[in-house]
Amino acid sequence: MQCGVYHDDAEHYEVLLYHVATDSAATVTVTPQSATQGCHPVRQHGPRALWDEAGRAYRWWADLGRPARTRYGLTVTAGQQRIWLDEPTTRLDL
Repeated sequence: MQCGVYHDDAEHYEVLLYHVATDSAATVTVTPQSATQGCHPVRQHGPRALWDEAGRAYRWWADLGRPARTRYGLTVTAGQQRIWLDEPTTRLDL
């Protein structure tokens, strides 16, 4: 997935999520009004609901206590790939 933030000015911007392989996209428009209300218009296109996926990933990360990216590791063998937190024995099931 790719992500971009495009600013019109300091208070108006759009967040774009894009997955090339499936031609899926999501855009979120942020304005002063939407920021105050905490409700931002979202548009999604394609077979993957990328904004929904990003929301689930955020909640998963928050539930883990918001660990820094330096705490994650990856072990790759001929038969598998495993993502872990802090220690290789602390496997994360995604």
